[in-house]
Amino acid sequence: MDRYEVIDAHAHLIECIKGFGYHGEMRSLGGGRVRWATGEEIQIIPPELGGEHFSYDRLIREMDACGIGSAVLMQGSIYGFQNEYAHEAVCAYPDRFTALGAFDPYCRCYLDIMRRWIEEFRFCGLKFEMSTNSGFMGYHSDFYVNGERMRPVLEYAQKHGLVLSFDIGTFGDPSFQIDRIVALAQKYDGVEFVIEHMFCPAADQDEKVCDALKKIETAGNIYVTLASLPSLCAPETYPYPSALRYIKLASEIIGVDRIMWGSDIPVSVTRAPYSQLISFICEGITLSADELQKIYAGTAKKVYGL
Repeated sequence: MDRYEVIDAHAHLIECIKGFGYHGEMRSLGGGRVRWATGEEIQIIPPELGGEHFSYDRLIREMDACGIGSAVLMQGSIYGFQNEYAHEAVCAYPDRFTALGAFDPYCRCYLDIMRRWIEEFRFCGLKFEMSTNSGFMGYHSDFYVNGERMRPVLEYAQKHGLVLSFDIGTFGDPSFQIDRIVALAQKYDGVEFVIEHMFCPAADQDEKVCDALKKIETAGNIYVTLASLPSLCAPETYPYPSALRYIKLASEIIGVDRIMWGSDIPVSVTRAPYSQLISFICEGITLSADELQKIYAGTAKKVYGL
C-alpha cells in the first residue's frame, strides 16, 4: 500500500480477555479461542497474533508490516473494556495511536467515568458498542440512544467537541436506532457521530444499505467506517463483491469525505490477512486516487485530528 497513506480507524487492543455480552461472560481457552457462559466457542484472535491477548506492541508490528501510519483504538464489551490499556498505548506511541473511551451507561457513576476518560486520559471521544449481538444491548435491552441517561453525555460531547462512535448492529435489531442517531446529529451539530461497520450488513443487502445511507445523507456530521465489512459479508471471499458494492454506494450517496477505512483487528484477521483488508478496496473498486486516499486516511484525519 505504498501508494496511499493509511489510517486504521477501527482497531482493538486486548490486554486480557474479559468480555461480557448476551451470552454471559467470556473465558479464554488459549490460542485466541474463547468460550461464552452458554458454552458457545468462537475464535477472536488469530493464534499467531498473541492468542491470550493482543498487545499494542504487536499491533504496531502488524501496522508497520502493512504500511499503516496510525490507528484509532476502539472499545467493546465483547473483549471487555480496555480503557486503561488504551491510555497506556497512547502514552507509549503518541504519534501512532489515538483512542476513544468506553463505559456502560447503566453504571451509577457513568458520568464520573466519562469525565475521567476525557479530562484525565484525553481520549478524543467515546465509543458505545450498543449492538444486540456484540454490545451492551444484549444485556440492557431497554437502552435508547436518545434516552434520558444519554442526554448529559450528548451535552458534554457537544460542549467539548467530541467524537461519539456507535456500533448499532444491523437491520431489524433493537440496537439499530438509525433514525434516533440522525435526529441527535442534527441537534448536536458540534459532535462528530460515527457509525461503525457501515450498518453491519450481510451479503446482498444492497437495498437496505442504500436506504440507511439515504437516511444519514442530510446529516453531514455522521460518518461510517468499513470495519469488518468483508467478514460481515461471509461466506463471500476475496474480492468481497458485496462489500465493494456497499462502499461504492456510500461513495455515491454520502461521499468519500464521510467514509473511513478500518479493520476491526484482531477478530477480522481470523478471516483474512490484514493487508488484504486494505488492498481489496483499491484493487476492486473504481474510484480516483484522491477518493481512495480520503477513505484510507483523509476522512479519519478530519474526524480524529490525526
